[in-house]
Amino acid sequence: MIASKAIGAKNYDTAIDAYKRILDENKEDCHATGMLAFCYEWKGDIARAIIHADNFLNRFPNDLQMLLLSARYWAQSGDEERAYGFVCRALENAHEKAYKVPKWFFKLLKPLSIFKKFRGLEEKVERGEQINGKYREDQLNWAKQYKAWYESNKST
Repeated sequence: MIASKAIGAKNYDTAIDAYKRILDENKEDCHATGMLAFCYEWKGDIARAIIHADNFLNRFPNDLQMLLLSARYWAQSGDEERAYGFVCRALENAHEKAYKVPKWFFKLLKPLSIFKKFRGLEEKVERGEQINGKYREDQLNWAKQYKAWYESNKST
């Protein structure tokens, strides 16, 4: 909960500390590993982000978000061939559906809307899903453009 609030406030250092504590207790916590990668990326420390992305990909080699993060890292680092490899793997796995919170969950929360803390939760989640969907679409478009650019440069 601390990490989620910190991310919402763009306080990535606090979120990173919270996820590190989780990993101290359970080194196999995949959610914490993935979120550490994203927090470091959002903070602008892509070199540390890639360490956690690699750890995540060791367990889940076809995870679209981590493949795209790795592709961006290697493209920024100038390793075009490695970036291309991650882009191809990401595009092969682009058919993965993004996770959505099931509607039945909100029906369970409806009675709790009498408490201010729970009001508007469904709208917030829907907005978050729209933002994530747009981000995913933008990243896939970047990957397609990178692949086309790489292939056109290698063929000449």
